[in-house]
Amino acid sequence: MQNIDAAHALLNIAKKIATCDSIQKMQVSSGKNNKRADNSNMEQRRMKMSHIEGMDPKKDYAQLEKEVQASVVLLQNNLKKHAAEFKRRPEDWSLVGDLQHVREKLNELHTFLGIIP
Repeated sequence: MQNIDAAHALLNIAKKIATCDSIQKMQVSSGKNNKRADNSNMEQRRMKMSHIEGMDPKKDYAQLEKEVQASVVLLQNNLKKHAAEFKRRPEDWSLVGDLQHVREKLNELHTFLGIIP
């Protein structure tokens, strides 16, 4: 009986997480006109989820922030290596294409974060 109760509890948590994921996807795909309503709904869902035992958004955010910062440092280091390679091969258009691709992906991140590049 305890296994069934535990399974139901896990199922409920999974449903709540899936609901938040769906809301986030809707928020990204919806226009700016609906953004306030979506944000309000999202905030209500987040508040409900914050009461789920064992979940700590502050802890998760801090961990993810560290990972993102490490990734930014790694990107900067790789850009330096890429620039050094371009200095060795200044006629190589593939290196230009690499950098264009990186710029496009960064612009996607800027758009996602609400930053206009």
